[in-house]
Amino acid sequence: MAANVWVAFPSANPERARETLLKWTGMGYRHAVFLDPGAGSTGADIEVRHLPYRGYYAACNYLTSLLVEKHGADVVVCASDDIDPDPNKDAWTIASECIAHFKSDVWVCQPTGDRQGWVADKKHPEGGTAAADRICGSPWLSAGYIRRGYNGTGPWPYQYHHFFGDEELRGVSERLGVLWQRRDVTHWHRHWSWGHTKKEIYNTAAQMHWQADQRVFRERASAGFPGSELEPV
Repeated sequence: MAANVWVAFPSANPERARETLLKWTGMGYRHAVFLDPGAGSTGADIEVRHLPYRGYYAACNYLTSLLVEKHGADVVVCASDDIDPDPNKDAWTIASECIAHFKSDVWVCQPTGDRQGWVADKKHPEGGTAAADRICGSPWLSAGYIRRGYNGTGPWPYQYHHFFGDEELRGVSERLGVLWQRRDVTHWHRHWSWGHTKKEIYNTAAQMHWQADQRVFRERASAGFPGSELEPV
């Protein structure tokens, strides 16, 4: 039986979300979007509008739990309205490859084929890293990880608003031995800072959380990311 694969994200731009979701639909994904009350339709299979927005990671924690517990999701990809699916492999193919690779129901996979956001590093074997190497910015999350992450509270801790949760996820999942970074899979990120789109008002609002989220990350990293253990079976 093919895996039940969803893509999920919050959006403040329903029109762009609608265009992006058409690409995910074409590659076999179902989808859920977290929206502000009164926002226009995205055409998503599920639209969540009844909760206050408390940041990207809180929204994704809610969506992933909803999809696993109420809609039988085997895998949820947490992306955004400016991230495209891999154009060459459909949802079921990638999910099947991940399931075969891990032979477990607890795993995280981050596509790293998008080589944007390059940072030079002479000590690195490739002379540097792309953004997708350094974070889990559009991760594939198994139902087992969604259920058991952070002692059963979700894939991310509650402290982050918009930034650095992706960096913590990479560090934690790598430490737990459940991370697969895949260069052969690409989630192209049309981020405004790389010149793909204009900077919107909500992008400016989100950036106001950078320093606070960075401070949280540094404190949590120095303490070994407390509370990030898997819930015991």
